[in-house]
Amino acid sequence: LDPGLILCGAGSMELISCLIRAFAGQGDEVLGTEYGYLFLRTAVQQAQADYAQAIEDQMTVSVDALLATVTPRTRIVFLCNPGNPTGTRIPNSEILRLRDALPSAVLLVIDQAYGEFDSQDPTAIFKLVERGDTVVLRTLSKAYGLAGVRVGWGLFPPAISAEVRKLINPNN
Repeated sequence: LDPGLILCGAGSMELISCLIRAFAGQGDEVLGTEYGYLFLRTAVQQAQADYAQAIEDQMTVSVDALLATVTPRTRIVFLCNPGNPTGTRIPNSEILRLRDALPSAVLLVIDQAYGEFDSQDPTAIFKLVERGDTVVLRTLSKAYGLAGVRVGWGLFPPAISAEVRKLINPNN
């Protein structure tokens, strides 16, 4: 990976909240999925943005449904893969197709909180960060039994990291 990319450590919920506050606000839209991580809706409301949901097919993310739900107001597309709370997953090739089809001004946030339970090689997803328009989030909480600790990290392009670091709790 590009050595200019940033690893940023904090609780996953805090990283999600900071990303939304940094890149969406009143009049903007954040797009998630029907059975995606519920905290996303709360974080979007706190930023006074609008939350939109793409339908899922049998509790599985549909890239086509996400793309059909994007509007000119969409600033962030949030994707959990593997899904939380469903545990379903889509192939990495579908995530790559999603990123390629999204406008470059739309930030794609890929939450891989359950990434350790996915047999796919994450390298292609991590490399998306080099484009400058994608963030990958991970957590140590799920695979290592640290749910109460909320230890997470993200791989950020430098410009996005700079904005998130302005909002993140400095004690992390």
